[in-house]
Amino acid sequence: MGFFDDLANMVLTQPTAGMQLSPDQQRAIALSQLATATDVTGKLIGAYSHYQYGQQAAAADEFQAAQLRQNAGQAQAAAQHDAYEVDKQSQYVASAALAAAAGSGGGASDPTVVNIMARNAGEGAYRKALALYQGDDRARLMNMQADAKEFEGQNIKANSNEVATSQLLAAGTAGIMGMAQTGGLYSRFGRGGPGATTG
Repeated sequence: MGFFDDLANMVLTQPTAGMQLSPDQQRAIALSQLATATDVTGKLIGAYSHYQYGQQAAAADEFQAAQLRQNAGQAQAAAQHDAYEVDKQSQYVASAALAAAAGSGGGASDPTVVNIMARNAGEGAYRKALALYQGDDRARLMNMQADAKEFEGQNIKANSNEVATSQLLAAGTAGIMGMAQTGGLYSRFGRGGPGATTG
């Protein structure tokens, strides 16, 4: 006996009372049952695989989204630090300009000194605002990427669940069709059909 014969013997159900089937008829019915069982099992495994894929993809996308949100927060923190450094540098420049004006004999209220200090203060304010804006812009982009990742994960999960459901329904259909086919074989070969004998 070969491999398929051994498998057929393993899955062959006992015929109903009073039916005697030839070995070829038994093998045909057993192989039909084996094919049904294999088809159903394959579809169930496919359903589980699709479901798992959706869960894993959603988890991976959620993790990436969390990383992007963390990076966004760090970008804003770095920008705030840069803005602080710009502000500190601006204060140093203003102090140095005032000291230079006083050292040269001019006063702090001299129009030239006031204009230079105002221009330096304006430049410092601009650089500080620019640093904050750049950090906010980087954070905004990262948050948008995080939103996109979460959306992608939800879509993959939903699609995988739909495919898994389809596979489950296909497994049920295959099981029903297999039972109908086996029933047809019993009717054909087990009740006075070609080659059947009754006991």
